[in-house]
Amino acid sequence: MMKIMQSGKWSVLFVVTLVSFITNLDATIVITGLPPLMENLHLSIGTGMWTITSFYITSTVFLLPSGRWSDMLGTKHIFLWGFALFTLATALCGMSSSGEALIAARLLQGTGAAMAMAASTPILIRTFPPNELGVALGINNIAWVTGSLIGPVLGGALIG
Repeated sequence: MMKIMQSGKWSVLFVVTLVSFITNLDATIVITGLPPLMENLHLSIGTGMWTITSFYITSTVFLLPSGRWSDMLGTKHIFLWGFALFTLATALCGMSSSGEALIAARLLQGTGAAMAMAASTPILIRTFPPNELGVALGINNIAWVTGSLIGPVLGGALIG
């Protein structure tokens, strides 16, 4: 029988939900800011599009392996390693001075996001009892979708 963790469950939900929000926000934040970004870094349209696409490629490719790593090494470890990689890659994105560096950082960022996303649902399943699990998953999913809605708006505001 799976052990359900009761103490601190709302704190766990807050952290997992915050990471879900941030990873999806960062996935979409470059969309509206792409033209000024391309101009400032002197990027071609192809390189500019890769700054968006690179995140989605690695977050998709590494989602299933991250789920397997989560099963083998533990969801908490994969979640924390994924969020650490995502955070480091986000800092590298901010420091990028070329299109190639930005694309490489976005590839790492997508990998970290995949690791955190793959571990988030199992963490919530182990944390919440069945009668509260739907609420926890719903809150987490709302935050994830909200991140994708706010990302382009925030990207435009930051660039503007």
